[in-house]
Amino acid sequence: MASSRLMSYRTTACAAKVLPALAVVLLWPQTLSASFIVNGGFEQPAIVDNWMNVSGGSTFITGWTAADGGVQLVKQGAHAEGNQHLDLQIYGSGSVYQDITGLVPGQEYTLSFAMSALIYQTGIFSMDVYWNQPTGPYVLAGTFQWDPDKHTQQAYPNLGFQWDYHQLTLTATASTMRLKFKDASNLLWGVQLDDVRLEPVPEPSCAVLLGGLCVCAAGRNAVRGFRRRTHVPSRE
Repeated sequence: MASSRLMSYRTTACAAKVLPALAVVLLWPQTLSASFIVNGGFEQPAIVDNWMNVSGGSTFITGWTAADGGVQLVKQGAHAEGNQHLDLQIYGSGSVYQDITGLVPGQEYTLSFAMSALIYQTGIFSMDVYWNQPTGPYVLAGTFQWDPDKHTQQAYPNLGFQWDYHQLTLTATASTMRLKFKDASNLLWGVQLDDVRLEPVPEPSCAVLLGGLCVCAAGRNAVRGFRRRTHVPSRE
């Protein structure tokens, strides 16, 4: 009988303490999922016309600096997310970059973004992604392509852009890193960019360790609680 009561107390007390702890562990990776990118959907500022040219050197786009041949904010057509996206060209290959702060040196981050182009343009679209310290030379992290032949026809002028998502794992070498997207196609029309995100890669070992600590602490506290309620002498 005493054994049953002991088991009942332990089960109830342990569940009351372990379940909230496990909830924290399960939600822990989600707390790391906030993107470090400012205005990754190019929604700010909102433009009135269907498109707006942004010259190289301009900081008109919130969080971003246009470079090289300039870029174009686009409201017309289908977007990967939100109501606007970016065309990485005006009259020649353009680029855009952002200096990202608050990073942890040595930490890996997952970069994700949506890429598209105009289907009726002949040729394969290419975009270079650079990742380096703001004061250092540009370091190419990857090149991505969009092939019109692998996508269905888009209707002009509705511009039903078809978006492909890409991911790239990047490692921070400083607390502030520069992320740059550059049109590498040299075609009449530019690469379309949208929904840029940078999120830390969670380390499973940390989550397992945290879960173990929470469970051990909960079990220890449950036994102490039972001793207090049943007046079982402590051996500590």
